Amino acid sequence: MTTDRDDALIEAAFAFADGTAVPWENVRARVAAEDGHVVEALETICQLTEIRRARHGDLETVPERWGHLTILNPLPGGDVSRSVARDDTLGREVVLTLSAPLDGDAVRTEHLLTQARARTGLIHPNLARLYGADYLNDRVGYWAERVPGPTIEELLMSGQRLSTTDACEVAATL
Repeated sequence: MTTDRDDALIEAAFAFADGTAVPWENVRARVAAEDGHVVEALETICQLTEIRRARHGDLETVPERWGHLTILNPLPGGDVSRSVARDDTLGREVVLTLSAPLDGDAVRTEHLLTQARARTGLIHPNLARLYGADYLNDRVGYWAERVPGPTIEELLMSGQRLSTTDACEVAATL
């Protein structure tokens, strides 16, 4: 059973995800004073995301192929695009993450490749295994294990109620 507090936070997350203005005063009025830090954190996440969206704008069209990967199901968002792709070399579906076009920015390109290299060293049961990274067509991309299970969109569209913690995690991910 959800409370008015939970409903207010979930409604704020949905408004944010839809790109509409979040009625923060209304949210604060429905959330107890001791939970004000949760509302403040969500509002900060929303503000940072808006700044990031404004800086990076929308991604260009996702290509049908990127190197040896065939894009199957583009899922754009933020300054990167994530897609389900077919790795022709491995013979399996993977998740491909592509940066926005880098306009030949060598420093940013090297930074993104360095991050991907560092990610290959992380092995944890809760992290998808990274298979590879490359720079092609003015984008850095890396491809990783496709983990079965619902996407955030599928979870939200199911109509299933989320706990406050889960709703905050969804908002932070968005």
